[in-house]
Formats: sequence, structure tokens, C-alpha cells
Amino acid sequence: MRVKFFSVPVLYPEEAEKELNEFLATHRVSNVIPQLVSSGSGAHWAVAVMWLAEVEEPKSRSRRREAVDYREVLPPEEFAVYAQLRELRKTIAQRENVPAYIVFTNAQLAAMVQGQVRTLEALAAIAGVGEARLEQHGKIFLELLRSLEPGEAAE
Repeated sequence: MRVKFFSVPVLYPEEAEKELNEFLATHRVSNVIPQLVSSGSGAHWAVAVMWLAEVEEPKSRSRRREAVDYREVLPPEEFAVYAQLRELRKTIAQRENVPAYIVFTNAQLAAMVQGQVRTLEALAAIAGVGEARLEQHGKIFLELLRSLEPGEAAE
């Protein structure tokens, strides 16, 4: 196990947060210990990140899936619906200040279109769509899906 330390200022933390988040996203983290440190001139978070050093790191990178071009996978009328779902996802992600895949992944959006999802039960049957996503975003995506027929969305 390895340890890396980060200092994240309380005021203007953006750059340090970005560095910390990039590290967390690319390592197998076993523990994170945050500690607020106050000094005369300000305060910062001291963050200790414990991560597992993998002997075969290149293999873990090779497990990443190749990007799918849904323009090639979906028929044009389904891709038009998919594109509108992506726009809705982008709007929500920007409003909530989260990466788009946190709302729904590309694969989940494609599954919504391919499965002609129109109910919460059908949405819940998509891999990776749990209670939180259903509760937070299910209704608005279903409203859009119900309002779009594949033939109409291509216009």
C-alpha cells in the first residue's frame, strides 16, 4: 500500500481538487483521511490517500472498454432520440456540476432508446440504473422518451 498527501485550500480549492480527483479516478484507493488544518493565514484540507500499488498496472488500463460510436450502432431515427437524451443529460450534469456519466452513461442512454423504455420499471431493468438514478433523473428522462417517437425525433 502507498500513501499520497494532498493539500486543498479552503478558499479557491479548484486546482487542488482537480489534482486530487484525477488521482482518485486513476488509482485503486483503499482509504482517504481528510483533516481540516487551520493556521493564522487560512485553512486547508490535508488529505491522505492510501492506494494499492498494482504490480501489473498496464493490464488494469487495458481492461477499459473501447468507446462505442452510437451513430454507427443505432439506426438514424434511434440515434436522433439518443442525441436528445444526451443533450438533456448534459444540461442536468452542468446544472448539478457533475460529470455526464454520473447522470446516465452513454450505454444506458442507448439502452433506453433500443429498449423503447417508457416506464420506471423498464428503466430500472437497465444495467447500472439503480434507485438513486431513478429517483433523481428517471422521471425527466421518461418524459422526454415518451414525447419522442423515433420518426419524429429525426426532424
